[in-house]
Amino acid sequence: MLNWLTRLATHHRRRVLIGALVLVPVLAVLGGRVEDHLSVGGFIVEGSESDIGDEILEVFFQAGSADWVMVVELEEGTLFRDEVTEEGLALTAAIEADPGTTEVLSFWTLEGFDQVTLSPLQSVDAKKAVVAASFTGDEDEQRDTAERLETL
Repeated sequence: MLNWLTRLATHHRRRVLIGALVLVPVLAVLGGRVEDHLSVGGFIVEGSESDIGDEILEVFFQAGSADWVMVVELEEGTLFRDEVTEEGLALTAAIEADPGTTEVLSFWTLEGFDQVTLSPLQSVDAKKAVVAASFTGDEDEQRDTAERLETL
């Protein structure tokens, strides 16, 4: 098969070249919008270990996996300054207000931690904080929600 293709390309090189020059733009036009019809998801197999694990998290612990995680890093100071807390709460509220989010958890809304007790959503040096969110919808809708949140 490969020998036949090689002979064809060498003996009829002008026809092959002209055919390629015509065919490539036609195929580019026909296939140019294919990404609009593709999905980013649908890869979770029902009954798989990860599917069972997600179900256990949801049923027994009323928690799902985070669909989106943001790390906020301060250039100076720590997370415990009043103006940082104010901005962090405003950021968390803005994420919660998005119609695609179902649950938002952040360093500023996780209770029971202070400057002495290290929160699991902060760095050791108190310069970085985590905001995690769960989304509604299928993977395509979740991607759209994540793109909206990236503009915050």
